[in-house]
Amino acid sequence: MGHVGQPKDHLGQTPQALLAVVEELAESLAVVSARLRHHMLVRPSLEADLRSELEATRAELARLRESLGSRALIEQAKGMLMPVAGTDAEGAFALLLETSRMKRRKVRDLALELVSGAERGLTPVTDFVAGVRSPSGSGPSLRCVEGEKSTLESLPSEGARAPAVSRGRLHG
Repeated sequence: MGHVGQPKDHLGQTPQALLAVVEELAESLAVVSARLRHHMLVRPSLEADLRSELEATRAELARLRESLGSRALIEQAKGMLMPVAGTDAEGAFALLLETSRMKRRKVRDLALELVSGAERGLTPVTDFVAGVRSPSGSGPSLRCVEGEKSTLESLPSEGARAPAVSRGRLHG
């Protein structure tokens, strides 16, 4: 209740009591306003950080998917080269890698060329191996599996079926 001799409003409150309540509300609004302003300033930077992290994650995912696809393609090309070049998987990859360096092309691009050319028979593979075995000696060298001889003359002619491969040995 109000003090003696002070006017009261219609709720029975003195103007000083009402003023105190209004000041308390003003302080509370100032605190809430400051917090809101802080969150509004911080939130865009947090959102920007999250967006940046999301984009980096998406880019990494795309790179990993491409890498996985490239790995499968390179494995197919190695599988095609092994019987024709008379080498193992490691040797076939070494051929791809050295040819990649020599021609300044990506290993993946060479593998894609070999695999996509497989629809035309062994010609792309034999052409690749023939290019590697160029007489100038400037190309990469082949190493044979367990001393087997593998010459271009023993390869099937264009359009012929691919020879069967069993345990790394070529069977005509």
